[in-house]
Amino acid sequence: MESVANNFMRFFRSSSADQAQALKAGQPKQRLTRKSSGLGEVARVLKSDEPLCVLDIGATSASNIRYFTELGHKIYSEDLLDASGDPSLVTKDEQGQTILDGKRFLTENLILPNAQFDIVL
Repeated sequence: MESVANNFMRFFRSSSADQAQALKAGQPKQRLTRKSSGLGEVARVLKSDEPLCVLDIGATSASNIRYFTELGHKIYSEDLLDASGDPSLVTKDEQGQTILDGKRFLTENLILPNAQFDIVL
């Protein structure tokens, strides 16, 4: 099941093929850094007087739930990493390796109505 979780996490990481190519060329693994204004923008939007709808796709957090509801917003939580461990999503690839059926996982977990959420964490 660990390899299934590792396959899932590749959805959220930089290309492992790019990293492997750099290692083959003898280059050390580089970590790109950049400044993001994303958190500042989210904080600004959360100050809205209008109730917002927030989707948190990380582990369920009582403090997150309390924070958003105290601001008057609705919050929905779905721990995608935990959901990816569903045994019904495990399948085999052409080489017989155990893998996560990523397409089915995303279809079952992230196909949501347009404009349902104002913020996704």
